Amino acid sequence: MSNCPRCDHSARLLLQAQDYNLTRRNDVFNYYRCTNQKCGVVFLYPVPTNLGDYYPDDYDNYQRPQNVDELAALYSYQEDIKLKHVLRFVKSGKLLEIGSSYGGFAYRAHQAGFDVDAIEMNADACRFMNEVIGINAYQSQDPITAIGNLGQFDVIALWHVIEHLADPWTLLDRLPDHLAPSGIIVIAAPNPASIQFRLFRAYWRPLEAPRHLNLIPAQVIKSHLEKRGMIPRVFDSQDEMAKLEDYTDWHKMFTRGVSNPLLRKVARVVSGLTHILIRPFEEQRFGRSTYTLIFQRPNTS
Repeated sequence: MSNCPRCDHSARLLLQAQDYNLTRRNDVFNYYRCTNQKCGVVFLYPVPTNLGDYYPDDYDNYQRPQNVDELAALYSYQEDIKLKHVLRFVKSGKLLEIGSSYGGFAYRAHQAGFDVDAIEMNADACRFMNEVIGINAYQSQDPITAIGNLGQFDVIALWHVIEHLADPWTLLDRLPDHLAPSGIIVIAAPNPASIQFRLFRAYWRPLEAPRHLNLIPAQVIKSHLEKRGMIPRVFDSQDEMAKLEDYTDWHKMFTRGVSNPLLRKVARVVSGLTHILIRPFEEQRFGRSTYTLIFQRPNTS
């Protein structure tokens, strides 16, 4: 048994999973859930000492674009949705993205007029951002230390990054200190309260064992940042990105590991019909597989 890394409350083994998404290893990973009703964080324990081995060169997020045009075309719809979230609250200024990969969103924000910095652990991705698209990228596996060397920002974005961090709590504590007045923190992450997670458990695609170390209930992040004086502005799992992620996850979970073309078509039909049946439950406020949260620092002037 392991205690919760956030609140040190006792935790119980919730499930055991393998790397079903990449299916290259047969290692088994234990995920625990905090028994504190005000917490409920799901976390991996123990964390593999060779965690970097589970981020291979052909990992989806590290597929290198050939040029700027290919980068701009890659996931362009998703990057536009992200930018819309930001522009609702901040129209210009300094933007920091933590965990940028090759900079799809960072480049889109740069095009929109933001002065963009990035913190990213992959060396080649940092070279691409620095040399090809002209964004200041800092290579680091420790964003807590990396952000300490930077100033204040009008926007700090973590798009599906916080679940990869061994210590998201210290980072959440530090982020408000690096926000300008009226600045925002944007966090998107897998939702452990989702219908999909309840149904699929170890086979839930966003579990992403062992790369996802912490699955954090949205309310926990809200409580954590409110104590730091942040004001919640967006708090649900029903935005366009969550709907798109939901659809993608249903499809990929049903077709994962199916190579026969006919069987893949059957799996797609079954996934579609199942999704139709489950959709009314997912359309509850926090029923979808991901959430997007936006917090704003008060303007004290």
